[in-house]
Amino acid sequence: MPWWENFKKTDPLLCLQWENLVNCKRILTSADNMRNLLIAGAVLAGVYYLTKIRLLTSLQFVPRGVSLGAGAMKFQIGVQNPSSSGITLNSIFGKIYIDGFPVGDIAAVMQQTIKGNSETVIPVSITPDFFGSVGLMVQNITSGYQVPKSIELQASANVDNNIIPVKLQFL
Repeated sequence: MPWWENFKKTDPLLCLQWENLVNCKRILTSADNMRNLLIAGAVLAGVYYLTKIRLLTSLQFVPRGVSLGAGAMKFQIGVQNPSSSGITLNSIFGKIYIDGFPVGDIAAVMQQTIKGNSETVIPVSITPDFFGSVGLMVQNITSGYQVPKSIELQASANVDNNIIPVKLQFL
């Protein structure tokens, strides 16, 4: 039997005050513990997301070449991961521009794992854009055929379920 039980017999008012103090202390202690758990959870979440943001911003996309064959144009895109942890490239979607005209779309859905401190080359095919191609042909006909001055890729990559903008110059 706790020692304060003796007060119940002698002084009920003092006993009531003592029990309220003990209950109040229990409530405060549990509230402090909950607050500490919330703070620790927020700190861990912050560290996780800062690490993820640092990893995604260090990722680099570099042009690795253009090839023609079998009636299709293919682009090779190098994905460099300078960090020590691996990432997953889920997809890449975008448009190809030649001299400012949208001549095609790219779409590649894959589950490509890119190991830490390495580079992986991703081949992507173009789906021609009829109106952009016609605009480019009209410009070439009216101004005399010229070799393209610029080939640009503007895309979005899904890396570990985060969207990263990609802008590359192939020519």
